[in-house]
Formats: sequence, C-alpha cells, structure tokens
Amino acid sequence: GSEALDGHVKKGGRSFVVISPGEPKHSYWKDGPAGEFGTAKMVAEDLVKHVEEMPGIAGGREHRAIMGISMGGHGSFYLAEKRPELFSAVYAMSPIFRGQEELLEEDVSAFGKAAEFHAQDPVGIYLGRTEAQKDPLPGLRSAIEIGKDDPFLTSSIRTSDFIQKLKADMGPERVNMSRPGGHDPDYWRGAFERAAEFMGETFRNLHPPAPVKGNCAGSFGRLGPVVKR
Repeated sequence: GSEALDGHVKKGGRSFVVISPGEPKHSYWKDGPAGEFGTAKMVAEDLVKHVEEMPGIAGGREHRAIMGISMGGHGSFYLAEKRPELFSAVYAMSPIFRGQEELLEEDVSAFGKAAEFHAQDPVGIYLGRTEAQKDPLPGLRSAIEIGKDDPFLTSSIRTSDFIQKLKADMGPERVNMSRPGGHDPDYWRGAFERAAEFMGETFRNLHPPAPVKGNCAGSFGRLGPVVKR
C-alpha cells in the first residue's frame, strides 16, 4: 500500500497520512454485543481523539476517511454507517457481509445472535434505513470494490447479493465487481492504487494543515481502516 500512496503523490495527487490500528482476530471491527472486543470504540473514540491531538494533522470530519480490506472492508462500512459524523468518505475493498447462517463459530462473539446480530449487521442497518427512506451513509463519499473472482461472491450469497444491491443503489462508478482478481494481495495492490486516488480526490480541495518540524509517516495495513489527510 505504501508504494501505491507514493505513486499517487508522485503523479501529483493529494498526500495524506494512513494510520493502521491493530485489531483482535474476528472482531470485524465491532465492540461485540457484550463488549468482548471494543474495537469500534477504539477507532471511533480513542484513535480519533489521539489523531486529532497530533501536531500537523488537520482535524474535523472533512479531513478524515475510513477504509479497509476483507474483514476491514466490512468494518469500514459498518463504522461509516454507525458514526457518519466522524468520516467524510469510506472505501471498502473485498468486504465480507455474512448472514447469521454463514457465520463461522469464531464470528459469533462479534455479531451475536438474533436481535444482537441485527444491531451489529451493516446489511441490516443499510436496508432498514433505505426502507425508512433515510440515507444509510449520510454525507459520505463511498466506493466499494471486489474482484470478480473473489471466492466470497460464491461462498457467501449474502455478500454477493448485498454488493449487487449497493451497485444498483449507488451506480457502477462507485461499486465495481468487474475487475479480474480474487481475495488476495495481488488484487489488493491494484485496489490500493484506486483507493489512494479516491482518498486524494476526497481531500483535494481542503487547505493543508500548518507545517510542523520533524517527520510524520503512515502506512497501509490489511485491516487498518482509518485514513487522515
């Protein structure tokens, strides 16, 4: 991902900082119905507060976006839905949207069951808001992509159906399922290039923060979802 960001900047794109927090395995970037993980709170409260206090980093929603891959793609979409006041854009790569019947045993503690599942499920949140004629991603630029050979498009029918629904709602320019590739680093390298362009465009017209002395570096992470300009 760092190569994609470097290439984006060398081509004249807007630079930004990428911050990749660690994530407990199979949390899906949720707190869990009984608070087993607290990962969503870590990102939405602790991490955002920490970044806002960093010198030379512009503050405010318009200067912040969220992205992720695979389980991180799921988490990015979920956090954008749950806390749209924190982010201006979301980019979800190869996201997985399991139904209750598709959960692995190790996934249950993140989602819960029955009513707990529905409260933790980004698909249910999205469909509920659209049925109520509400914007499920209010004020967010959004893009979703998944390789046409991604095995989750066949092993998780709910993932395939929901991404098709998003494509119908948002349009093919924002939801792409046609690029060759699977659920692997080769596909994600290309996705990072597109994500860098998307994020750079999101931040393109914003004023830069005041310069500070010293170096500030960021790097992409497979599950790290927070992007700051």
